Amino acid sequence: MNSGKITLEFSDNKESATILNKGSILKTTSKIKKIMKSDTINIQLNLNIGKATATGWGCDLTYEYVKINAKYRT
Repeated sequence: MNSGKITLEFSDNKESATILNKGSILKTTSKIKKIMKSDTINIQLNLNIGKATATGWGCDLTYEYVKINAKYRT
């Protein structure tokens, strides 16, 4: 993998911000802060090495969620 080909973008329902463009870090701090406050955030990572795609899902593990689920064992 060539780090000089990687592109990373964050977006929400309103706007998007490219953080890394072909290996170069871009200064998009104010946009990123606004996007990170959204309920849903999309993260797109492009390695630029082929045509394959993958999708991953995640969630914010809040203190309350962890507290509730730590009360029992499986």
